[in-house]
Amino acid sequence: MDETQNTDKQQDNVLRTLFQGEASVHLLGVSLGLGICSMALGIGFFTIYLGVIWIVFRLAPYWQPAFWLTARLSRIRDIPADFHPIELPWWRLPFLVFGLGLGLLLLAAGVQILVQRGFLGQNPIWFLMGGR
Repeated sequence: MDETQNTDKQQDNVLRTLFQGEASVHLLGVSLGLGICSMALGIGFFTIYLGVIWIVFRLAPYWQPAFWLTARLSRIRDIPADFHPIELPWWRLPFLVFGLGLGLLLLAAGVQILVQRGFLGQNPIWFLMGGR
């Protein structure tokens, strides 16, 4: 019983650390920086970026690789080696599937924009410079 309570406390502490204070500010900065860079590349790349970020943030509480990526981006260093993300309750499954569907829709839309218009056809810098 004590072992289960300790594991729950570790999960709560790590998740609190991930979404509060300096870690969340750093994660926001990284996300904004990548978003601005992808927008400079064009709307297709920005849509793909939004889809990837959407999927990673939706899966982070439940899937270990997405959690570790989110923790690494937010520079959290004191995560126990035996830490496991929280279990997915059955009633959250429809919300997760809906969220993943939206992320996949954004990814598909970004790829479609790139395929149809090409790199220059969707790039805002090209339009500003007078490209056709």
